[in-house]
Amino acid sequence: MFPEQATPASRQRFDLARQIAEACPPALADAIAVSGSVARGWSDDDSDLELNFWGQDLPPESERAAWMMRLGVTDLEIEPTARDDDSWWIGGRFQGVPVEFGWQTCGALDRVCDALLSGAAAGGEIAFLGDLLAHVLPLRGEEEIAARQARVRAIPERVQRMLIGAAAARFKSGHLKAARRLAARGETLALNESLLADLDAALRLMYAAHQRWLPGRKWRQTAARAFAPADWLKRFDDALCVVDPTARVDAVWRLVREALLEVPCYIDVSDALSALEG
Repeated sequence: MFPEQATPASRQRFDLARQIAEACPPALADAIAVSGSVARGWSDDDSDLELNFWGQDLPPESERAAWMMRLGVTDLEIEPTARDDDSWWIGGRFQGVPVEFGWQTCGALDRVCDALLSGAAAGGEIAFLGDLLAHVLPLRGEEEIAARQARVRAIPERVQRMLIGAAAARFKSGHLKAARRLAARGETLALNESLLADLDAALRLMYAAHQRWLPGRKWRQTAARAFAPADWLKRFDDALCVVDPTARVDAVWRLVREALLEVPCYIDVSDALSALEG
């Protein structure tokens, strides 16, 4: 369902997406969905429109490009190789809006789902696709898309344990003392690099604790508003702006501790919590 609070730019792009899906010949796609910021209702005037096309077979590149040109897409940019998920993309502009059309076989999509659910994709280049697929809006082939969405709706416990373990492993005995030494020496660059990595791990913990797939980096804080405590997110935004270096370390590590406390009790993060004591 299209988000009620979607931005005007998202609504405009969603209308374009429906026009495109209606015009797409059946031979080029059995299922079509809009994804990215448009599907979440977050687009602004500079956002592109991403459309995913799925079928049993991959249509020839020449047929895909020819249809896009007949549709009125200009400035075509054809990616010469497949992406890590075996999807093939063509960019361009449609009615003044930047667009990206990606084709993928149903078999390749199922392999992505399998990799996500088995943990094979945890932390890899396609890990963000769990979040992307969970939030696409079907425009054709609703049942086929819904079946895949149901598979990846929540992170399985086995994968949750893997993700939490990987994020919590950063916080070892001596890590906090090392950060405080950097603060005391005035090594701002090294300190901020370390604290940024700490914040990244804390956000990963928050996602995994709530069995949510981690989205691409540019939307992680925005997407976290759906489940993370509002006060935690506000302090997360402000943490690196704390002027005093030692206070900055403490602000970040309070966030880390609270993220660890969000982890379900059936997953042991006691070593990481102990590291917070210095």
